[in-house]
Amino acid sequence: NSGLEEERAQRAWLADVLAQHAGMRKFMFVHYAPFLLEPGEPPNYDNVDQPARDWLLGLIERNTFDAVFAGHVHNYFYNRRAGTDFYIAPSTAFVRQDFSEMYRAAPRPEHENGRDDADKLGFFEVMVYRGGHSVRFIESRGGVLAEGTKLPPGEARLPALTCREAVDSSVGVCLRHPWAELVDLPLNGPMDEFVRKRARAGFCIEVGIARLARLRREASGAGQALAQRDVLLVRDQERLRVARQRRVKVEHTVVDEREDRRGRKPLAG
Repeated sequence: NSGLEEERAQRAWLADVLAQHAGMRKFMFVHYAPFLLEPGEPPNYDNVDQPARDWLLGLIERNTFDAVFAGHVHNYFYNRRAGTDFYIAPSTAFVRQDFSEMYRAAPRPEHENGRDDADKLGFFEVMVYRGGHSVRFIESRGGVLAEGTKLPPGEARLPALTCREAVDSSVGVCLRHPWAELVDLPLNGPMDEFVRKRARAGFCIEVGIARLARLRREASGAGQALAQRDVLLVRDQERLRVARQRRVKVEHTVVDEREDRRGRKPLAG
């Protein structure tokens, strides 16, 4: 939005590069995200103002980008528009305090009112496949290593999977509160003292998992007692073991094949 000759030259250079690679898969990496929640939102400290926003979004749509990755906000956000995924990456250093009131659980006192909320620190692992891509959030929790120090084994972790990977799973999540609800952020300087931003509180759900659901099936034959068959996939057994270590409550859902009745009861062990 400078209107300078350098800006026009940069736009011409980008258009030329895209023309040279027409028909190829493309990913864009920028510092500022075009928008936080929706393309028509007002300008603020965390998005690209008009008219450059419409120019950039039009360029992305015309050239069919797989994904756009941005930073600056130090919080994880995701949007999808016109066939392109828009990711805003988390930080490994610190979290912006003006987003700390976006969640139902307040940050711990030692986390500087949300600025040093270590549970939200991490980075993206991006997998690019022949027919698409997937993005995993890797928690770092503020951990650092001195130069020359080897990475310790660390605690057991839930293997991250995304819906893009088309992996069957018999483990699901029981949500107490809405997932990815819209939040009007309170005025919070020094970034936006006179602007009330709206955002989607969709931080990676694994961070706050309190309960998992596990599927079991009840089947019966003529003259036979009900027999339970555990349909837990082998790949999920390790996930449940780690979950229990992290004090996650695990339940199983029972499906009665005779009457198609569904119930839920605690899983022993």
